[in-house]
Amino acid sequence: MGHHLSCDRNFFIGILTNVRIVMNTRLRNGLICIFVLIGIVVLYWFNPEDYMWIPKCPTKLLFNIDCPGCGFQRAIHAILHGEFKRAFALNPFLFLAAPYAIIALLYENIRNYKIKKRIESIVENRYMRYGYIASFFIWFVIRNIK
Repeated sequence: MGHHLSCDRNFFIGILTNVRIVMNTRLRNGLICIFVLIGIVVLYWFNPEDYMWIPKCPTKLLFNIDCPGCGFQRAIHAILHGEFKRAFALNPFLFLAAPYAIIALLYENIRNYKIKKRIESIVENRYMRYGYIASFFIWFVIRNIK
């Protein structure tokens, strides 16, 4: 009989642990959304070129080379103001990286099984992932050739 009670106790501990994990995931996703929205509002109102308190690229500061992300903040600021050509000039990689990042975030938050499976086929696709990583490093090299 004691064995039966311990199994039941383990069963309920497992349920409580899973509930805690789901709540932590929801909380994490909610916090990510809040921080992204705050970042968008800040980048809309403040041009990163004009304000020193907006973080600068550590790769640029330390090594004086452009990382693949250099210009993202300025490009997002330009996009938020409808200046797509300027955004592309600041960092073309943003236009490749942003759709994949948005799809990956959607994948994490969608509950509908059929839609999640479709998105999973994109996010988890080996060629897509390796292509994205390769393009990251290729862009890193190309943008620093002088």
